[in-house]
Amino acid sequence: MDTRGIAAEYRLSHWAKIMQERNANGMSIRAYCKSIGISEHTYYYWQKKLREETCKQMAVPGFTEVRVTESPARTAVAEASRSGELRIEAGGMQITANSSYPTKKLTALLRELIGP
Repeated sequence: MDTRGIAAEYRLSHWAKIMQERNANGMSIRAYCKSIGISEHTYYYWQKKLREETCKQMAVPGFTEVRVTESPARTAVAEASRSGELRIEAGGMQITANSSYPTKKLTALLRELIGP
């Protein structure tokens, strides 16, 4: 039994729920952290960990990059300039992937990054 792996999975799941709750209630990160008694540093640490783990799980040929940019919260899907690519903008992030990338995996990635 891999107890370390199970513990790590539990922690990631716990923090994913915290971040989804913050997204759902629309509070700023600063206000939300203060309201639940955690430091912003801790929040951002676990946000980074979740993104890294999600990217590791989603890594397949055709996935090119995830960039966080400053933009209004919105979701848009557009065909990228190169044929066969798909560009998704959601929650201030931009994801570019091969158009054959599995839809279920893209959906899971978006849920992890911006919540349901």
